[in-house]
Amino acid sequence: MIMKVIVTLSLLFLCTRGHAQKEDCGTFPSYFQVVRSYPVLEKMYGFQEKTVAFADNDRTITVKVYVHVLYKKNAERIAEAKIREQFAILNNDFAGTNPDNGSIPSRFSKEAAGNCKISFEIEKINYLQTRKSAFVINYDTVLCKEADPIKFSSLGGEDGAPSNQYLNVWIGNIKRKKDGIIKPLAGYATPPGGINMYDGVVLNYRYIGNVPNTSYNKGRTTTHEVGHWLDLLHISGNGENQCGNDFVDDTPTQQQQNYYCPSGIKKNCTQDPDGEMYMNYLDYVDDSCMLMFTKGQRKRMRDCFFDLTKRGSLLSFSSLFEFADSSSMVFDSSAALINSMKKKSDKIIFTWENVLEKQIVSGEGNYRICISQLGTEECIEAGNAKNNMVAIANLKPGALYEIIIKSRINGRDIHQPYPYIFQADKKLPATQKKPLILQTQ
Repeated sequence: MIMKVIVTLSLLFLCTRGHAQKEDCGTFPSYFQVVRSYPVLEKMYGFQEKTVAFADNDRTITVKVYVHVLYKKNAERIAEAKIREQFAILNNDFAGTNPDNGSIPSRFSKEAAGNCKISFEIEKINYLQTRKSAFVINYDTVLCKEADPIKFSSLGGEDGAPSNQYLNVWIGNIKRKKDGIIKPLAGYATPPGGINMYDGVVLNYRYIGNVPNTSYNKGRTTTHEVGHWLDLLHISGNGENQCGNDFVDDTPTQQQQNYYCPSGIKKNCTQDPDGEMYMNYLDYVDDSCMLMFTKGQRKRMRDCFFDLTKRGSLLSFSSLFEFADSSSMVFDSSAALINSMKKKSDKIIFTWENVLEKQIVSGEGNYRICISQLGTEECIEAGNAKNNMVAIANLKPGALYEIIIKSRINGRDIHQPYPYIFQADKKLPATQKKPLILQTQ
């Protein structure tokens, strides 16, 4: 049975691929920008050593993708056929059916992941002509909408689809600013557990599908960045440390990123006789030399979908878990799951569904909404009546808030364990006169 996951491609972290004149992957500069701006996120936001996951039954997971194409010039308006070609490449890479997988060196063939059983299905492709000649992600400032404008309609970009349903992918002319210098950027992604409205993957329009005359000519920028979105680090670690740890046991320790197209055995930090795995999708080499994920990387990516603090909200829980009665639930806090959430002007709209297969004897439907500044426990709550509205005044400009839906099952308070995290507008007045409205329907 295939498990369906709806994902919108939105990128919060930038991982830059490249060296010297080659363009970068901005995931880690973006990651460090987030945790520097909001230290409270550091323990919950992506790239942790261990994942806490429910049992993986090894079914195929299908991720729904919402693609946003932003262009000023016609050359930047990537054709739908080219986008579909790119996702065919992505699916082949994740299935281990890429035409060049026969080039994996025999010394690493036993580590090759084979079929990850994660597929990506385009739900919608939306085109938007913009006045912006380029979208620049700014690493020199604290995280805010203005620092990542491609993801926001108010800044010439486009708002993402609900990130708890879709993988958002933005395609455009992207660059990055660091230390006051603006340079090209190949792509970036957000790891799990961050601020929902930034979540997804961002790609440079030049590297979509098979393209001529570039090191990034086989669509592997997308494979690399989606790997980050699913909690994979670079082989050499987090981008700041040499011989770093990517928390995957079957990837050899690596001195630093590799570039271009190495050959032969390249010694690594531990002097392993097999050398570095520079042909891995999470190194920095040319597309023609990227060939594989490992079994350990496969497990780490799949674990995301069985961890409710990571990508678990994307799964259709009713098809994954059996709920014969309340005593045999796989996990208690699944009764009230956020089905969709999207911002419309000054309203955040909630809809939810109860995924229990049998009617609960008592307490069903007594939903409450808990909104609190991240790191605190103060809640503003609402009942479960249709179109119930709660006004939240005095939000702190730029502060992070989390929203959790709570319910009561058989006399026990439960809640969905993955909060929806949003950032209050930095342009809010010190005392917000116009309250944010949360409407349940």
